[in-house]
Amino acid sequence: MLSLVAFEMNFNKKVRNRFFAEIQELSQVEYEIGAEASCTCGTCVKQIFPQIKKDIFIVYAKGTRDLASIQMRLPQVARNLLYYNSKLRIIALSLSSPELFLKKDKIILLTKFAAELISIKDLKTLANNQNYVIVDPIDNPIQIDKLKNVNLILASSLNQEQFFNDLGVGSVKLLYHSSDLRLEGIKSQKDIFSIGYFGNLERIPIEFGSITELNIVKTPLSYEPKRNLPRYAEAMKGFSVHLAAGSIVPDLVFKPFTKGIVAEHVGAISLISRNEKEAVTLLSSNYPYIADDNSKKSIIEMIDFMRETFKSTTWELAKESHKKLRPFTCRFYVTMLWQYLLSNI
Repeated sequence: MLSLVAFEMNFNKKVRNRFFAEIQELSQVEYEIGAEASCTCGTCVKQIFPQIKKDIFIVYAKGTRDLASIQMRLPQVARNLLYYNSKLRIIALSLSSPELFLKKDKIILLTKFAAELISIKDLKTLANNQNYVIVDPIDNPIQIDKLKNVNLILASSLNQEQFFNDLGVGSVKLLYHSSDLRLEGIKSQKDIFSIGYFGNLERIPIEFGSITELNIVKTPLSYEPKRNLPRYAEAMKGFSVHLAAGSIVPDLVFKPFTKGIVAEHVGAISLISRNEKEAVTLLSSNYPYIADDNSKKSIIEMIDFMRETFKSTTWELAKESHKKLRPFTCRFYVTMLWQYLLSNI
């Protein structure tokens, strides 16, 4: 039985841990200057952009700062932006912090859950303080009424850009989702045909688990920023094909073609389906490895076709199509997308 003294010590420890966790959550976390970004895609043109004139606050909902989809946006190139903008400050701040609503004349970037949770009243407060408010919902739904109170809506996919433009609720800018830029240097083997699925297990049909040749690798929701490489990076070396079809996505949720971009980053190609409008648009309707639909039968048929044509001219055609995605794997290119956007504010 736990003694009263031991109970009090454990209880106090829990209180302290919760207290310091909350303090850390509410505190401003400032990014440190990083290194110059280099071009790895072969398409970048070196040019001088105007400096970013306003400090940037990346606002996240409590407990979501390290989510991979959030970190793979502005945060993963924040240190590179600081290299090119000597007077710039970039700070991560919780939506729960009262400090947020004291900021004036700043760029406020609301990450996806912060954009979902912030009230219209608080949005108006940010606007009244002469801040430039950007929402970056990525693959998260957002209350349409809120969009009338922001300066810019970022779209991370073509379908999302079209949706927001059709709504006509405000200024929309496409800034396509990139790869996890830490994957530079990870290259898949090219000697044997092998196919893997990397992602959230809740987003893949259960019946895909019985596809004999398909290897399913669960990836963490967290970006785990203290790691130099994602924990699944080593596994990616084993696959020449990534399955990028079959995702189960709710209505009004727009998924960028990140799986295909990651495949290109490590030197693999994608298996997609005609249900994946985003993927077909980016790779073109002539891409040779498009399954008829997301059914298990169609996916297996395409896996068989890919195995039969491995290293053939058809395979080389697919690799050539895949090169269109390469800029979204390049740290310099992605950094400059953000530089161009933010320097014009």
